[in-house]
Amino acid sequence: MQNLLPAGLLDNNVEFFVDADLQAYKLKNGTRIAFDDFDNETMDVIRRNMWQYPEKVAELMLMGITNTHEMLRQYLICNYGGFDNKADMVDGQLQESEYWPCPKRGQCPHEGRLCDNLRTDTGEVLTRREIEVLKVVAKGKLDKEIADQLFISLGTVTTHTKNIRAKTGLYRKVDLARFATQKNLI
Repeated sequence: MQNLLPAGLLDNNVEFFVDADLQAYKLKNGTRIAFDDFDNETMDVIRRNMWQYPEKVAELMLMGITNTHEMLRQYLICNYGGFDNKADMVDGQLQESEYWPCPKRGQCPHEGRLCDNLRTDTGEVLTRREIEVLKVVAKGKLDKEIADQLFISLGTVTTHTKNIRAKTGLYRKVDLARFATQKNLI
């Protein structure tokens, strides 16, 4: 049976997350630890991972962040900020970065360059509008309800849904809802 408890609550893995004020934390062995109190080993793991992505380091510098400590903080927030059931660090190794619904999505000029876009299992990237449609589809709404909620035409909903299905390879609404849940969209 799959463990539905968050990583780091009862195991030695680590779950990174941010709060509503975008302050970074880690959960390990049931303890919440603020970013400024991370141990050197954790900071070294984040640092090594960050330097594997020179384009992301360059983006941090474009943001005006040049202090290494602050670079690590922002890198962590943008790439591992979501609180989910998947461990972000296992056996001292950072796992694949995660898409998470950052409150700055849609307004951040660094979106998709410092953080990752939402990729499907087929490697396709969903657009911001496709993600908005997918969130409502996942709540079980009918196409007409989706159109009304998002202030778009029924034809536009159909087009976005068709694109989402093609990009994900998922065609039933229940499968799209499961995908949205796995990607922390709902």
